[in-house]
Amino acid sequence: MKINRCLARPFFTMICLLTITSTNVMAQESNATLQETVNWLKSKTDLIVAVGAHLPKLESSMYYDITFELNSSGNGSFIWRNKETPKKPSAVERVNNPRLVKQNVPIEIAVSLSDLNPDKVEVSSVKSSTIMGDVMTWWQVKLLATNARPVIRWKGIEGDAKSEYLILVFQEKDMAERIARAFRHGIKLSGGKTDTAVKEPF
Repeated sequence: MKINRCLARPFFTMICLLTITSTNVMAQESNATLQETVNWLKSKTDLIVAVGAHLPKLESSMYYDITFELNSSGNGSFIWRNKETPKKPSAVERVNNPRLVKQNVPIEIAVSLSDLNPDKVEVSSVKSSTIMGDVMTWWQVKLLATNARPVIRWKGIEGDAKSEYLILVFQEKDMAERIARAFRHGIKLSGGKTDTAVKEPF
């Protein structure tokens, strides 16, 4: 599937996606407890190279070069916090670069595993081209809420938003697939449910 959407980096370097290729993540049984799963995911936080979500009315929904710290609990609640508190661009910067108005760099992202669908944890390869012409490949893990409900909380420099999915991007395919397996396992242990048919009133 080809798309021509451009992603904005915090330092205004443009990255244009060329292709996104989905891969199947093989199920792998694990005896890890929910706390062990959460702790393992927490230990891999520094490997996240980008995050994304569905942010209506914004030009950019993917943000690179952000370092996170993760607070978690045994019940499967996650809060990713930006280690470097981003600041709103000044009036002069907004005039010189109108694109900044349509960006909402994350300060904090929060999600509960019980709100996610264990069958909708997907891994995709993302091939991109920088303005220097270099082609790079990343691997993204997409977490989707049950029934696509907007329950993932995104606190950004331009205000708060809610998304039905969260994307975490990694450099290595193997790590992305391991992260996906861990999330799927944790979601099941947390009581996350698959999509259910919407009941019609008549």
